[in-house]
Amino acid sequence: MQPSVPFSMVHMVKGALDLGLAILLAGLEAAALVAFCLVEGMKKWVAKEGRFLVRRAGSSWC
Repeated sequence: MQPSVPFSMVHMVKGALDLGLAILLAGLEAAALVAFCLVEGMKKWVAKEGRFLVRRAGSSWC
């Protein structure tokens, strides 16, 4: 009995799906690392500067 879709075609589709998911997860991991480093850097900057986007009374943003 012959399958309706050739075996190699099913294998190719599964392989492409696996590759796409691997690329997606690697990208998400890299984005999480960048976000983590950004947050940690801001924490260090705030600790050093003692403020983060705090406007003093009577002062302007410029």
